[in-house]
Amino acid sequence: MPHIILEIPSSFDTNIAKDILNRSQSILLEKLPTKIETFKNRYYKYDYCLVANSQEKELIGLTIKVLSGRTEDLLKEIALDIKEEVRKILISNKIKIEKYSYTVEILELSQAYVN
Repeated sequence: MPHIILEIPSSFDTNIAKDILNRSQSILLEKLPTKIETFKNRYYKYDYCLVANSQEKELIGLTIKVLSGRTEDLLKEIALDIKEEVRKILISNKIKIEKYSYTVEILELSQAYVN
């Protein structure tokens, strides 16, 4: 029952954001024992960010929350796969990737999580 939360600049193309969410979801479906019906995906647009004390770069941040019990190696592999997919999406849409800092963070949901 993964949650995928994407943070993007207010000027970022919504269709590209949806593509990032969809591809991230596909990777998670391939790698985890989960079902499409359990996903909760969303993106938020922000007006301001500061990356490494510079306003020249903008942040594309993906936070993915999954149920506990996966190995750290598997979660790292998934994070790297998703980060590479984000890079490919940016390049295929002719977006200058050097303009962005993009991150993928996978967190385990608390045992107290109730759906």
